[in-house]
Amino acid sequence: MNKLVLGSIVIVIVLIVATSGIFAWQYFAKPETNSQNAFNWEGYYQLEQFAPPDEVWEYSLFISSNGGKWKLRLDVDGYQTMVRINATANNIGNSLDVVFDSYNTDSEDIDFMVPKLWKKGDVLFTLTPVQSGIAVEWKKMESNLLKPKPQENIFKKVK
Repeated sequence: MNKLVLGSIVIVIVLIVATSGIFAWQYFAKPETNSQNAFNWEGYYQLEQFAPPDEVWEYSLFISSNGGKWKLRLDVDGYQTMVRINATANNIGNSLDVVFDSYNTDSEDIDFMVPKLWKKGDVLFTLTPVQSGIAVEWKKMESNLLKPKPQENIFKKVK
């Protein structure tokens, strides 16, 4: 009987210590740094893709912040391609999810020619900082290359 009581007391003590440790860990854990402050996303970026023999696409990405909200413009020009997009972005860890907002047309003629592939709220792609620039993980928007290599999906900062 004494062994049973002693065993129960030990179990209760172990549970109290373990629970206290979990609460202390959560209370004293350092908060993550704000990813918007960790990487300076603002600027002008370019990405160029090439497919033999002579197909080229140039992506121009403008990122700015207004009142703590991201504002982006993406232009894609090249072989059978002309896209003008306004977007927003959401911080996801150290990455940005680029979210379609609207088509940006320079004239009514262009608006007529541009197919409407995305709708407001679609996550087009995710941007993640890497040593050589900003890597793209395609989502609703797809690369113009059939099977792009990782180095073919890097935006380089121009300004």
